[in-house]
Amino acid sequence: MTEEIKYLTKNGDYAILEMDSGSLNPEETMVSLESSEKKVWKKELVSLNGVPEIKVETCHRRVRIPGNGNANIPYPCTCTRTGRHWMELRVYYPSDLAQDAVDILIKCATEAAAYAAGVIVVSTIAPPLIGPAIPTATTLFVERFKSCVSEEVYNSVTYEFSHEQESGDWNC
Repeated sequence: MTEEIKYLTKNGDYAILEMDSGSLNPEETMVSLESSEKKVWKKELVSLNGVPEIKVETCHRRVRIPGNGNANIPYPCTCTRTGRHWMELRVYYPSDLAQDAVDILIKCATEAAAYAAGVIVVSTIAPPLIGPAIPTATTLFVERFKSCVSEEVYNSVTYEFSHEQESGDWNC
């Protein structure tokens, strides 16, 4: 199976750590939140493709019984699929923020996110480290981001890191 880890780097580009091969095109999006007076800037920090998932189910096989009949015999069967996991940063900012301030905010968030991504990508190699890596990455992001923007801008934004996942169909 092909596994690929994509993570944000200091210059705002993505680097790929390949277990086999493949690549994705990163996307940066800006969308409006309908329920509030805020906009959100989103950036994918790290993604891991080709994550194997396994489960065991009870399958049945119809067998012929000598004499006059058939029976469904249960047996364990292994099902597999691959998935994609990714960490995303969302920065929520006021919709009436001046465009110059938004540009600075995005520049600073991208630079700070690259440092956070560095911590998270290391944890994907050793899964027990993922849990402790997220608070560390958040702290590192906040320090870098806060030192880059004005206090007024920093106080007007909120941010969150999220872990997302999607999987393919089961093959049994």
